[in-house]
Amino acid sequence: MKTIQRTAGSLLIELLLVCAVVAIVMTLSVSHSNGIKRLTVRAEIEKMRSLFWYLQQRAVVLNKEMTLTFDVAKQTYYFDSVVEKLPHGVQFGVINGVKGPPSDPKTAVQLPTTFEKQQVIFRPDGTISSGTVYLHMQTNSVVYALTAPVGDISFLRIYRYDIGWKLIS
Repeated sequence: MKTIQRTAGSLLIELLLVCAVVAIVMTLSVSHSNGIKRLTVRAEIEKMRSLFWYLQQRAVVLNKEMTLTFDVAKQTYYFDSVVEKLPHGVQFGVINGVKGPPSDPKTAVQLPTTFEKQQVIFRPDGTISSGTVYLHMQTNSVVYALTAPVGDISFLRIYRYDIGWKLIS
């Protein structure tokens, strides 16, 4: 009789240990998944900044105005015949309650982009039309903003919002 009780007791302990290991593995995989999602949004905003820089340089070299258009409904952006689709889960816009633009966060952001007609104009003199485009992950509270401020010299800034806006680059 004692042998049966010891076996049942050891099985219960083994079962509890297996459940604990499974819970730890699940916790680690979920936190790792959130990190990958953040990296996906960050990579997309960096890719977009590189495209802005490329189009700015192309406009100067060709002495011709270039246009980048955002299609928020289709989650794409394009110039000429090149179409870029946002990765799965990444979308234009912000989460509820985010105030911006990053330089003046007083009112809630309403639009996924503040560029006029959802188009960025790159001029032959090197200037870029002013505005901001916002990207976020559907299941994450992090928002990224790529801004082209008003000025005689165009430069691009990337901001990240988790609790407040922080300048990334």
